[in-house]
Amino acid sequence: MAATDAGVLKMEERIREIDICDIRPFGGSYGKGYFHISRAKVDELEESIREAGILEPLILRLDPTGQAKYELIAGRTRMTAAGQAGLKKVPCLIKNLNDAEAIYLYGESNRYRDDITVIEKAYMLRYAREFEETKKMKNGEIRRNAIFDEIEDRDCRRYIRLTYLIPPLQDMVNSRRISIEAGVEASYLPEELQSEIYFNLNGSRKVLTVTMLRNIRKTYENEIRPFGRKMNATEIDDLLCQKRVGKIKLSIPAELLKQLPPEFETKTEQEKLIEKLLQKYLTNQKT
Repeated sequence: MAATDAGVLKMEERIREIDICDIRPFGGSYGKGYFHISRAKVDELEESIREAGILEPLILRLDPTGQAKYELIAGRTRMTAAGQAGLKKVPCLIKNLNDAEAIYLYGESNRYRDDITVIEKAYMLRYAREFEETKKMKNGEIRRNAIFDEIEDRDCRRYIRLTYLIPPLQDMVNSRRISIEAGVEASYLPEELQSEIYFNLNGSRKVLTVTMLRNIRKTYENEIRPFGRKMNATEIDDLLCQKRVGKIKLSIPAELLKQLPPEFETKTEQEKLIEKLLQKYLTNQKT
């Protein structure tokens, strides 16, 4: 037998048919299953499995929690579709993985999905970074993951911050109700305060802006945390209801500005004067 044939045979011998009931979905004290299942893809794959079976084996490891015989690392959609198709067993490749390796491989197996959400990408980057920092190559250099070649370091840090949001706020980021930038600001607040913000927003038409969250964060860090007290609902509501003051640019001839008294030499004083004149004009218009 040729060497290549022996290699293929050895790989095939490692693939085993495992009872679905003996497999637990990924997740434990070391991490969680953060990728969603697409029902449309499950239904599509179910039809394929009925016709051709499972062409690519699932990846498992022995379950470290003891809740089941095996823990699923990659292939949740395939296993779900197989169950719907009536299969009792699925082909699996069992690997010897520690927690860091399991979390990393779980993310990598979902990396090229076309329906990945913002938060799923954030968790994938976080666990890939943690794996990168804990695993070193033999020459002592830190293992460089290719995923970080596709994204700027600053953007990577911003995404990772989103994993520190409470789940309801993460859902709001995914649904685009709050921006990634606003989510990053909120991630620096304690979970209890994040929950209060969510309850304030839930069911309302308020738009959570970066400016609002920066004001909340500044107030919390300067006026709340140092004194060991909690920010109450009224304080949060006041900060969330503050309207942003917009500014527009006005073009005023320089010759006209030169005619102003000396106390209006600076730009700030000129702006204050114009604002007062406009307010006086609007007041006169109402009377």
